[in-house]
Amino acid sequence: MALFLCIPNKEARRLAYRHTGFLVGARNIGDALFGITGINFQPYVNIIFTNLAFPSIAIYLGLKHARTNTSLEWQLIQIKNLSAENIRQEQEKQQLLAKQNETLEEQVKQRTAEITA
Repeated sequence: MALFLCIPNKEARRLAYRHTGFLVGARNIGDALFGITGINFQPYVNIIFTNLAFPSIAIYLGLKHARTNTSLEWQLIQIKNLSAENIRQEQEKQQLLAKQNETLEEQVKQRTAEITA
């Protein structure tokens, strides 16, 4: 139990627990073979199950890391696209405000000319 507390990632810890079940099963298989044949197969069974359990944890974590990396890259592309869209909309607003200011200044000039005339 204390060994698994050293694993910081909950997913990896859960996977390690699952594969430890394989090792407990391996112990039962080794004991059963010893009971049937009288030959101690336990070291061989432990080696086989250990060699299956720990590489599978590494593969799982590697695949999870790759998925996370791909997801982050996709999110970065989305953020860049949304930022570009936001900048474009802001520029359009600025242009619209500039046109409205010009129109208002023109109206002010016309009305001032009408009043002074």
